[in-house]
Amino acid sequence: MRSVAMWMVAAMGMSAGCKADEAPAPAASPAADAAPAAPAARPFADAVACVQGERLDQGCPGWVALRGRVKTDADALLLEARAALAAGGAPRLIAAHLLSDASLAPGDDGVRRALLEALDEPEGSAELKAALLRALGPRATSGVVRQALQMADIGKDPVRAAALTLVARAADKAPRDSALSVARAGFASAEPPLVRRAAAEVLGALADEAMLQPLVNTLDDEMVGSSAAMAISRLRSDAAWFALLKRVQAAADGNPLPPPVVVALARMQKHPAYDEKALKAALEAAMPALTEAAAKDRRAALTLTVARRIVGLPPEVPPAAPR
Repeated sequence: MRSVAMWMVAAMGMSAGCKADEAPAPAASPAADAAPAAPAARPFADAVACVQGERLDQGCPGWVALRGRVKTDADALLLEARAALAAGGAPRLIAAHLLSDASLAPGDDGVRRALLEALDEPEGSAELKAALLRALGPRATSGVVRQALQMADIGKDPVRAAALTLVARAADKAPRDSALSVARAGFASAEPPLVRRAAAEVLGALADEAMLQPLVNTLDDEMVGSSAAMAISRLRSDAAWFALLKRVQAAADGNPLPPPVVVALARMQKHPAYDEKALKAALEAAMPALTEAAAKDRRAALTLTVARRIVGLPPEVPPAAPR
Protein backbone atom coordinates (compact mmCIF):
# COMPACT_ATOMS: atom_id res chain seq x y z
CA MET A 1 0.00 0.00 0.00
CA ARG A 2 1.25 3.46 -0.77
CA SER A 3 1.27 5.56 2.34
CA VAL A 4 -0.03 9.11 2.62
CA ALA A 5 3.27 10.01 4.21
CA MET A 6 5.21 8.76 1.22
CA TRP A 7 2.92 10.71 -1.09
CA MET A 8 3.53 13.89 0.89
CA VAL A 9 7.28 13.35 0.79
CA ALA A 10 7.08 12.94 -2.96
CA ALA A 11 4.91 16.02 -3.42
CA MET A 12 7.17 18.25 -1.33
CA GLY A 13 10.55 16.88 -2.31
CA MET A 14 10.33 15.76 -5.94
CA SER A 15 12.67 18.42 -7.24
CA ALA A 16 14.77 19.07 -4.19
CA GLY A 17 15.31 15.39 -3.43
CA CYS A 18 17.69 14.75 -6.26
CA LYS A 19 19.28 18.16 -6.67
CA ALA A 20 20.30 18.36 -3.03
CA ASP A 21 22.61 15.42 -3.58
CA GLU A 22 24.10 16.55 -6.86
CA ALA A 23 27.65 17.81 -6.67
CA PRO A 24 27.84 21.44 -7.82
CA ALA A 25 28.69 21.69 -11.48
CA PRO A 26 32.13 23.06 -12.29
CA ALA A 27 32.19 26.64 -13.45
CA ALA A 28 32.12 27.03 -17.21
CA SER A 29 31.63 29.80 -19.67
CA PRO A 30 28.06 30.28 -20.94
CA ALA A 31 29.18 29.45 -24.45
CA ALA A 32 30.83 26.24 -23.38
CA ASP A 33 27.97 24.91 -21.26
CA ALA A 34 24.94 26.07 -23.22
CA ALA A 35 23.30 23.58 -25.53
CA PRO A 36 22.30 24.69 -29.02
CA ALA A 37 18.87 26.27 -29.26
CA ALA A 38 17.40 23.50 -31.42
CA PRO A 39 18.45 20.15 -32.89
CA ALA A 40 19.92 21.12 -36.23
CA ALA A 41 21.02 17.80 -37.72
CA ARG A 42 18.64 16.53 -40.35
CA PRO A 43 18.27 12.96 -39.01
CA PHE A 44 17.20 14.29 -35.61
CA ALA A 45 14.66 16.66 -37.16
CA ASP A 46 13.34 13.85 -39.35
CA ALA A 47 12.73 11.69 -36.29
CA VAL A 48 10.20 14.20 -34.98
CA ALA A 49 7.78 12.81 -37.56
CA CYS A 50 8.01 9.45 -35.77
CA VAL A 51 6.12 10.80 -32.74
CA GLN A 52 2.41 10.17 -33.03
CA GLY A 53 0.48 11.85 -30.25
CA GLU A 54 2.67 11.23 -27.23
CA ARG A 55 4.23 7.97 -28.39
CA LEU A 56 7.35 7.21 -30.42
CA ASP A 57 7.09 4.75 -33.31
CA GLN A 58 10.41 2.94 -32.98
CA GLY A 59 10.03 1.29 -36.37
CA CYS A 60 9.80 4.66 -38.13
CA PRO A 61 12.64 5.28 -40.66
CA GLY A 62 13.53 8.65 -39.14
CA TRP A 63 14.03 7.08 -35.71
CA VAL A 64 15.95 4.13 -37.14
CA ALA A 65 18.27 6.53 -39.00
CA LEU A 66 18.86 8.54 -35.83
CA ARG A 67 19.60 5.39 -33.81
CA GLY A 68 22.10 4.40 -36.48
CA ARG A 69 24.24 7.39 -35.53
CA VAL A 70 24.83 6.20 -31.96
CA LYS A 71 27.98 4.27 -32.82
CA THR A 72 29.32 6.66 -35.44
CA ASP A 73 28.55 10.16 -34.21
CA ALA A 74 27.98 9.96 -30.47
CA ASP A 75 29.50 13.31 -29.47
CA ALA A 76 27.40 15.34 -31.90
CA LEU A 77 24.36 13.30 -30.98
CA LEU A 78 24.76 14.15 -27.30
CA LEU A 79 24.80 17.87 -28.10
CA GLU A 80 21.71 17.52 -30.27
CA ALA A 81 19.96 15.52 -27.55
CA ARG A 82 20.66 18.22 -24.97
CA ALA A 83 19.16 20.79 -27.30
CA ALA A 84 16.13 18.59 -27.89
CA LEU A 85 15.57 18.16 -24.15
CA ALA A 86 15.46 21.93 -23.81
CA ALA A 87 13.14 22.28 -26.81
CA GLY A 88 10.41 20.16 -25.24
CA GLY A 89 7.57 18.48 -27.12
CA ALA A 90 8.34 15.69 -29.59
CA PRO A 91 12.10 16.43 -29.66
CA ARG A 92 12.28 15.91 -25.89
CA LEU A 93 10.59 12.51 -26.13
CA ILE A 94 12.95 11.44 -28.91
CA ALA A 95 15.99 12.59 -26.92
CA ALA A 96 14.83 10.74 -23.81
CA HIS A 97 14.46 7.48 -25.73
CA LEU A 98 17.78 8.01 -27.47
CA LEU A 99 19.69 8.74 -24.26
CA SER A 100 18.51 5.49 -22.69
CA ASP A 101 21.07 3.79 -24.95
CA ALA A 102 23.97 2.84 -22.69
CA SER A 103 26.44 3.78 -25.46
CA LEU A 104 25.54 7.44 -24.90
CA ALA A 105 25.70 7.30 -21.12
CA PRO A 106 29.29 8.18 -20.18
CA GLY A 107 30.69 11.49 -19.30
CA ASP A 108 28.28 14.38 -19.94
CA ASP A 109 27.04 16.03 -16.73
CA GLY A 110 25.16 18.55 -18.83
CA VAL A 111 22.98 15.78 -20.23
CA ARG A 112 22.13 14.53 -16.75
CA ARG A 113 21.16 18.02 -15.64
CA ALA A 114 18.99 18.46 -18.72
CA LEU A 115 17.27 15.13 -18.07
CA LEU A 116 16.59 16.08 -14.45
CA GLU A 117 15.18 19.46 -15.44
CA ALA A 118 12.85 17.78 -17.91
CA LEU A 119 11.81 15.21 -15.32
CA ASP A 120 11.04 17.90 -12.75
CA GLU A 121 8.58 19.66 -15.04
CA PRO A 122 4.99 18.82 -14.08
CA GLU A 123 3.89 18.43 -17.70
CA GLY A 124 4.69 15.39 -19.76
CA SER A 125 3.20 12.05 -20.70
CA ALA A 126 3.84 8.82 -18.83
CA GLU A 127 5.91 7.61 -21.77
CA LEU A 128 8.12 10.70 -21.58
CA LYS A 129 8.63 10.40 -17.81
CA ALA A 130 9.45 6.70 -18.14
CA ALA A 131 11.90 7.39 -20.98
CA LEU A 132 13.60 10.13 -18.96
CA LEU A 133 14.02 7.73 -16.03
CA ARG A 134 15.49 5.06 -18.31
CA ALA A 135 17.94 7.63 -19.68
CA LEU A 136 18.92 8.66 -16.16
CA GLY A 137 19.60 5.06 -15.13
CA PRO A 138 23.23 4.87 -16.32
CA ARG A 139 23.78 8.39 -14.97
CA ALA A 140 22.18 7.85 -11.58
CA THR A 141 23.54 9.51 -8.46
CA SER A 142 22.22 8.92 -4.97
CA GLY A 143 20.00 11.97 -5.41
CA VAL A 144 18.58 10.62 -8.64
CA VAL A 145 17.87 7.30 -6.96
CA ARG A 146 16.00 9.02 -4.12
CA GLN A 147 13.86 10.87 -6.63
CA ALA A 148 13.18 7.62 -8.47
CA LEU A 149 12.04 6.03 -5.21
CA GLN A 150 9.53 8.81 -4.75
CA MET A 151 8.25 8.34 -8.29
CA ALA A 152 8.07 4.57 -7.84
CA ASP A 153 5.51 5.03 -5.10
CA ILE A 154 3.13 7.34 -6.98
CA GLY A 155 2.01 8.03 -10.52
CA LYS A 156 1.21 5.93 -13.55
CA ASP A 157 2.37 2.35 -13.92
CA PRO A 158 4.96 2.85 -16.72
CA VAL A 159 6.59 5.61 -14.68
CA ARG A 160 6.61 3.54 -11.50
CA ALA A 161 8.12 0.58 -13.35
CA ALA A 162 10.85 2.71 -14.95
CA ALA A 163 11.64 4.28 -11.57
CA LEU A 164 11.97 0.86 -9.93
CA THR A 165 14.22 -0.35 -12.75
CA LEU A 166 16.46 2.66 -12.20
CA VAL A 167 16.68 1.83 -8.49
CA ALA A 168 17.54 -1.80 -9.28
CA ARG A 169 20.38 -0.77 -11.58
CA ALA A 170 21.78 1.73 -9.10
CA ALA A 171 21.05 -0.27 -5.96
CA ASP A 172 24.42 0.58 -4.43
CA LYS A 173 23.29 4.22 -4.30
CA ALA A 174 19.84 3.51 -2.83
CA PRO A 175 18.87 3.97 0.84
CA ARG A 176 18.27 0.30 1.58
CA ASP A 177 15.30 0.51 3.94
CA SER A 178 13.36 2.92 1.73
CA ALA A 179 14.15 0.95 -1.41
CA LEU A 180 13.04 -2.34 0.17
CA SER A 181 9.82 -0.79 1.43
CA VAL A 182 8.90 0.59 -1.99
CA ALA A 183 9.93 -2.60 -3.82
CA ARG A 184 7.97 -4.87 -1.48
CA ALA A 185 4.88 -2.72 -1.98
CA GLY A 186 5.41 -2.78 -5.74
CA PHE A 187 5.66 -6.58 -5.74
CA ALA A 188 2.27 -7.01 -4.06
CA SER A 189 -0.09 -9.30 -5.95
CA ALA A 190 -2.58 -6.51 -6.61
CA GLU A 191 0.00 -4.52 -8.58
CA PRO A 192 0.15 -4.76 -12.41
CA PRO A 193 2.78 -7.11 -13.93
CA LEU A 194 4.80 -4.20 -15.32
CA VAL A 195 5.39 -2.85 -11.83
CA ARG A 196 5.83 -6.27 -10.21
CA ARG A 197 8.58 -7.24 -12.66
CA ALA A 198 10.53 -4.07 -11.95
CA ALA A 199 9.98 -4.48 -8.19
CA ALA A 200 11.40 -8.00 -8.40
CA GLU A 201 14.54 -6.55 -9.98
CA VAL A 202 15.00 -4.33 -6.93
CA LEU A 203 14.41 -7.23 -4.53
CA GLY A 204 17.09 -9.23 -6.30
CA ALA A 205 19.54 -6.34 -6.55
CA LEU A 206 19.21 -5.72 -2.81
CA ALA A 207 19.27 -9.47 -2.01
CA ASP A 208 16.06 -9.27 0.01
CA GLU A 209 16.02 -12.68 1.69
CA ALA A 210 12.78 -11.84 3.50
CA MET A 211 10.97 -11.92 0.14
CA LEU A 212 12.16 -15.39 -0.88
CA GLN A 213 8.81 -17.10 -0.37
CA PRO A 214 6.72 -14.44 -2.16
CA LEU A 215 9.15 -14.67 -5.06
CA VAL A 216 8.88 -18.47 -5.09
CA ASN A 217 5.09 -18.20 -5.06
CA THR A 218 5.28 -16.16 -8.28
CA LEU A 219 7.43 -18.54 -10.33
CA ASP A 220 4.46 -19.97 -12.25
CA ASP A 221 3.19 -16.55 -13.26
CA GLU A 222 3.93 -16.17 -16.98
CA MET A 223 4.07 -12.38 -16.68
CA VAL A 224 6.24 -12.08 -13.56
CA GLY A 225 7.85 -15.51 -13.03
CA SER A 226 10.98 -14.78 -15.06
CA SER A 227 11.80 -11.67 -13.01
CA ALA A 228 11.06 -13.56 -9.80
CA ALA A 229 13.40 -16.41 -10.76
CA MET A 230 16.21 -13.99 -11.62
CA ALA A 231 15.67 -12.21 -8.31
CA ILE A 232 15.92 -15.49 -6.41
CA SER A 233 19.14 -16.32 -8.25
CA ARG A 234 20.70 -13.19 -6.74
CA LEU A 235 19.88 -14.14 -3.15
CA ARG A 236 22.85 -15.61 -1.32
CA SER A 237 21.16 -17.98 1.12
CA ASP A 238 21.19 -21.75 0.74
CA ALA A 239 17.40 -21.57 0.94
CA ALA A 240 17.27 -19.63 -2.35
CA TRP A 241 19.26 -22.31 -4.20
CA PHE A 242 17.24 -25.18 -2.76
CA ALA A 243 13.92 -23.43 -3.45
CA LEU A 244 14.70 -23.46 -7.17
CA LEU A 245 16.30 -26.91 -7.14
CA LYS A 246 13.17 -28.29 -5.45
CA ARG A 247 11.09 -27.12 -8.43
CA VAL A 248 13.31 -29.14 -10.77
CA GLN A 249 13.08 -32.21 -8.56
CA ALA A 250 9.28 -31.88 -8.50
CA ALA A 251 9.24 -31.87 -12.31
CA ALA A 252 10.17 -35.58 -12.29
CA ASP A 253 6.64 -36.23 -11.00
CA GLY A 254 5.10 -34.24 -13.83
CA ASN A 255 4.79 -30.91 -12.05
CA PRO A 256 5.20 -27.86 -14.31
CA LEU A 257 8.71 -26.44 -14.50
CA PRO A 258 8.82 -22.85 -15.79
CA PRO A 259 11.80 -22.19 -18.11
CA PRO A 260 13.11 -19.28 -16.01
CA VAL A 261 13.69 -21.61 -13.06
CA VAL A 262 16.17 -23.67 -15.05
CA VAL A 263 17.84 -20.59 -16.50
CA ALA A 264 18.16 -19.05 -13.04
CA LEU A 265 19.76 -22.19 -11.61
CA ALA A 266 22.25 -22.30 -14.46
CA ARG A 267 23.24 -18.72 -13.65
CA MET A 268 23.98 -19.50 -9.99
CA GLN A 269 27.38 -21.10 -10.58
CA LYS A 270 29.05 -18.72 -8.10
CA HIS A 271 26.37 -19.19 -5.46
CA PRO A 272 27.67 -20.63 -2.16
CA ALA A 273 25.26 -23.58 -2.36
CA TYR A 274 25.67 -24.32 -6.08
CA ASP A 275 25.88 -28.06 -6.76
CA GLU A 276 26.32 -28.95 -10.41
CA LYS A 277 25.93 -32.68 -9.83
CA ALA A 278 22.68 -32.21 -7.94
CA LEU A 279 21.31 -29.94 -10.65
CA LYS A 280 22.19 -32.33 -13.46
CA ALA A 281 20.80 -35.30 -11.53
CA ALA A 282 17.51 -33.47 -10.96
CA LEU A 283 17.25 -32.50 -14.62
CA GLU A 284 18.06 -36.02 -15.80
CA ALA A 285 15.36 -37.43 -13.53
CA ALA A 286 12.89 -34.89 -14.87
CA MET A 287 13.81 -35.44 -18.54
CA PRO A 288 11.08 -38.00 -19.38
CA ALA A 289 8.34 -35.82 -17.90
CA LEU A 290 9.77 -32.72 -19.59
CA THR A 291 9.92 -34.49 -22.94
CA GLU A 292 6.31 -35.59 -22.65
CA ALA A 293 5.15 -32.11 -21.65
CA ALA A 294 7.16 -30.49 -24.46
CA ALA A 295 5.02 -32.19 -27.08
CA LYS A 296 1.98 -30.31 -25.81
CA ASP A 297 3.22 -27.02 -24.39
CA ARG A 298 5.48 -24.30 -25.78
CA ARG A 299 6.91 -23.30 -22.39
CA ALA A 300 7.68 -26.93 -21.57
CA ALA A 301 9.49 -27.25 -24.89
CA LEU A 302 11.67 -24.28 -23.99
CA THR A 303 12.38 -25.77 -20.57
CA LEU A 304 13.42 -29.03 -22.20
CA THR A 305 15.81 -27.22 -24.55
CA VAL A 306 17.52 -25.42 -21.67
CA ALA A 307 17.63 -28.56 -19.54
CA ARG A 308 19.23 -30.64 -22.28
CA ARG A 309 21.89 -28.01 -22.78
CA ILE A 310 22.77 -28.00 -19.07
CA VAL A 311 22.90 -31.79 -18.89
CA GLY A 312 25.09 -31.89 -22.00
CA LEU A 313 22.63 -33.49 -24.41
CA PRO A 314 22.19 -32.26 -27.99
CA PRO A 315 18.98 -30.39 -28.82
CA GLU A 316 16.10 -32.77 -29.33
CA VAL A 317 15.21 -33.28 -33.00
CA PRO A 318 11.47 -32.72 -33.48
CA PRO A 319 9.59 -35.69 -34.97
CA ALA A 320 9.04 -35.59 -38.71
CA ALA A 321 5.63 -34.32 -39.76
CA PRO A 322 3.35 -37.09 -41.08
CA ARG A 323 2.92 -37.22 -44.85
